Amino acid sequence: MTDVAIIGAGAAGCFCAANLGRICPEANITVYEAARRPLAKVSVSGGGKCNLSNSFEDISLEKAYPRGARLMKRLLAAFGPAECMEWFTSRGVSLVTESDGRVFPSSQKSSSVTGALLGEIHKYGVRIKTGCRVASIEAKDKGYRLNIEGQPAVRADKVVVTVGGLSTAKSTKIFDGMGLTLERPVPSLFTLKVPTPVTALSGISVPSVRLRLTGSKIESEGALLITDWGFSGPAVLKLSSYGARFLAENSYSATVSVCWLPESSEQEIRSLLAGYIAGHPGKSLASVHPAEIPGRLWTFILGLAGLDKEARYSSLGDKAISRLCARLLDSSFEIRGRARFKDEFVTCGGISLSEINPTSLESKACKGLYFAGEVLDIDAITGGFNLQAAWSGGYCVAKAIASS
Repeated sequence: MTDVAIIGAGAAGCFCAANLGRICPEANITVYEAARRPLAKVSVSGGGKCNLSNSFEDISLEKAYPRGARLMKRLLAAFGPAECMEWFTSRGVSLVTESDGRVFPSSQKSSSVTGALLGEIHKYGVRIKTGCRVASIEAKDKGYRLNIEGQPAVRADKVVVTVGGLSTAKSTKIFDGMGLTLERPVPSLFTLKVPTPVTALSGISVPSVRLRLTGSKIESEGALLITDWGFSGPAVLKLSSYGARFLAENSYSATVSVCWLPESSEQEIRSLLAGYIAGHPGKSLASVHPAEIPGRLWTFILGLAGLDKEARYSSLGDKAISRLCARLLDSSFEIRGRARFKDEFVTCGGISLSEINPTSLESKACKGLYFAGEVLDIDAITGGFNLQAAWSGGYCVAKAIASS
């Protein structure tokens, strides 16, 4: 009988355990979790509704996975969104795919997903031991010894590491002495702290903007929400993912450029303003504006361009038009820190993918040692892509162990 230890009862660990228990019933499988309950992060994902996957329509893997896209192409070919949705629906979880591609349980409750997973785990006799923090892993006796804080060490023939993001120095100590290469972990998926005066517009949402980190080629598009501390919303979360390392290297002090009308060229914006001048010459600049830009924000942008909101469109000259066009295409704001994205915090970095067999996710240096989920140097933007990576990785590891 093969003893398999899975370290971490998150999405990747539990999915690996559930599938390994089914396809390899003779294995002795134990999941060790440091927290008091399994699947805690899955329970709060998607605002408690659990955005468990994505249709992957209208997005490239490189855009979905800033790190690990090449490996994800292989993993998704083995177990992709279609297989994921079939897995859950066949276990009684009805699913709905929203217009933007995000997949949720029809119940809109994460308990539907966690219940199906835990039910499958218990069905095949897999044990989950909570409150068990593995402090270190040692190669020993053609297998591994897991040293658990405050408890006796345990032995395993094969070990699967699914501990999630390595966000602290303590979390990386588990690998000390194993000769593994770690890509430096840094935060991803966070909102940006931007000083006043823009925060006076707190609560305003813009349906589509283009953001760019000045001094780089890093940019994103999507909705923007102005908050009392700065910028949030899908465009910002994507930018923080794409620019995770750039922002960390600059101590979260940078400049972000906002294009308020990303679908329009400078010439198109000039034509729009010319239409306002011709059609509404007696109206104030504040009273007529693009439908995409809320009134308070439009007034703010007028101020950035040095224009009086009470001035009439008939008074708008060529220089004023040029200044307003420039601000609509590029309004710059200073970033002075980051804010954590609730409990769906994601880490960029982890075990280097160059050291992992891309089919089995087994360590090339340490045979019988596997990795899945965020502990690897794979992370994604929001939208169900991170959970899909966990399901795909956990499944591929289970298949690899069963066939070894």
